[in-house]
Amino acid sequence: MEAIERELKRPSGGIARYLHDSYYGYMNSWIICTLWLSQWHSAAGNLNRALELLDWCAAHAHPTGLMSEQVDDKGKLLSVLPLAWSHSAYVLAVLEYLQALGKREGNSCSYPKKRGNSEIEENNTQKL
Repeated sequence: MEAIERELKRPSGGIARYLHDSYYGYMNSWIICTLWLSQWHSAAGNLNRALELLDWCAAHAHPTGLMSEQVDDKGKLLSVLPLAWSHSAYVLAVLEYLQALGKREGNSCSYPKKRGNSEIEENNTQKL
């Protein structure tokens, strides 16, 4: 992951998909690649760097808050806007950051427990 960050970090601060990527320009930053790196930093306990990457993604959203697929080195949003994948990756990366932060500070911040179908059906029956 360190090699990915070293080789694919762009001047604007985001992360490109791969070396010499030319889809919609030369080595643009991809929101999802930047967020994947943020998730790794959260898991590795590098929370300052994880937050920097989250902040970068938020700072490079459209004024409406929508996130694109790519951002060029001058900050121009490229390709698909909005991209649901970028949004869902952002939510997941924030949750993983908060979970790692809570763990470091001794607080509990975990995903809600999944409920099985029988538990949901039982709850719905009780409401009738």
